[in-house]
Amino acid sequence: MWTSPKVAAWMAGELGLAEVLPQRGWEALKAIGWSVQKPRPRHPASATPEEREAFKKKLAAVVTEEAAKHPDKPVEVWATDEHRIGLKPILRRVWAPKGQRPIALGHHRYKWLYVTAFVQPTLYGAILVSLVSIASCTDSTIALLD
Repeated sequence: MWTSPKVAAWMAGELGLAEVLPQRGWEALKAIGWSVQKPRPRHPASATPEEREAFKKKLAAVVTEEAAKHPDKPVEVWATDEHRIGLKPILRRVWAPKGQRPIALGHHRYKWLYVTAFVQPTLYGAILVSLVSIASCTDSTIALLD
């Protein structure tokens, strides 16, 4: 991954100079159309493109096999994902006189919502199921998203 100091060091080596300032590396990266970006995290054991294609072929074979086992019933492939969204009240900044440690009184409570979504790739919508807590399903909502 290139950074402006790395580019400046490379430029110094290529030009036979003792040093090139990091700002010049920044300018060189901007000149070739690069921008500063935050890299997306990636699991070290994530699948390669070949492994992904093999999974897709295997999935198609399994769906075909299940459809052959149950010819009178439709076989569908669904994907699901879950997420917890919520609030843990945190007071990050307060105004206080210099030299005094501020005290922020607060009631530590947690509110959250578990959201689970089910998607059927051949449909144009998704089914969203939201549960207030994982322990009880009394307050659940099912909605069809268009």
